[in-house]
Amino acid sequence: MSNKSCSWISCCKPVFDRPSTLTTMAMKFRHYKGGIYELVGAATLESDLTPMTVYRSPDGALWVRPTAVFDEMIELDGKPMRRFSPLP
Repeated sequence: MSNKSCSWISCCKPVFDRPSTLTTMAMKFRHYKGGIYELVGAATLESDLTPMTVYRSPDGALWVRPTAVFDEMIELDGKPMRRFSPLP
């Protein structure tokens, strides 16, 4: 995945079309602060239908944030970078 605007959901759409394969996907991302997180899936916020990304930290805790925020570009030391970068 390149640094161009591309949601992990659109890049992984074929996987989500086959839910049985989702659990074997184990896609990992590095947060710009250095932590490694495992993608759990997509969700929808009940109150306003905001698309959400669910991910797991190394200690097993589940986290959720709006997909737009998960996918956004940030600036660190004057350089643009993704908040979460996919790992190979």
